Amino acid sequence: MRHFMCDCLECGGKEQFNLNEPYPKYGDRFECFCKYCCKDTSHTLTLTRKLAAEQRREKEEKELRDSIIRCCEKYGFTCRFLYESVIITTPISSWQFAYHSSKKTLHHESTI
Repeated sequence: MRHFMCDCLECGGKEQFNLNEPYPKYGDRFECFCKYCCKDTSHTLTLTRKLAAEQRREKEEKELRDSIIRCCEKYGFTCRFLYESVIITTPISSWQFAYHSSKKTLHHESTI
């Protein structure tokens, strides 16, 4: 359960709700009881600083993954992501490293 500040789309009132997983994304509509309208109405998440920071982190993560994918495709390699590490496969070997840690540990497996 997580707390979210939400806007009523009918009256414009702001209210905090405890929502369960799966959590809505910014822009999603969901039904909740509005204490100002006294009925179930459509609500959406308010863009708070915390929510904006989460969106920024998700965007940066996606850009980093996309740049790794582009770099691998440039050299004809394939890659896949496992948690916060990337596994890059070449025709004769496989490389794995955590791309978020400051000190990189490179794991290598060769078929030759």
